[in-house]
Amino acid sequence: MARQSAILVAWILAMTTAGGCIIVDDSGPDSSLTIQNRSSYIITEVNVTDVNSSTWGPDLVPQDLYPNEDLVVALDCGTYDVRIRDNGIPAAECILSSFDLCFDTGYWVVTDGTLNGCF
Repeated sequence: MARQSAILVAWILAMTTAGGCIIVDDSGPDSSLTIQNRSSYIITEVNVTDVNSSTWGPDLVPQDLYPNEDLVVALDCGTYDVRIRDNGIPAAECILSSFDLCFDTGYWVVTDGTLNGCF
């Protein structure tokens, strides 16, 4: 068993030092968007869509997002529009347009000022 482990380690070292590479494909999203609710409102809905789409994706909030809570949305590399809605009266709808996200983590900090500037 020790001999097999030594052979495997030697093979991996030979491949990586000889210009070879080991490819790991987890076939999952490579990016994420964290929505940080720093407002005094409850965010009731979050939708994401590709910028070239004319329809919104499903609601991504499994339960209401209360003040000082965060929601992490896993996404593939791309450019997105993101829409949030709150429980205010009247309810605010805010859109973050053309958010470029690729192999990275993006953040949208939502404050009362953010929501007061929305329709």
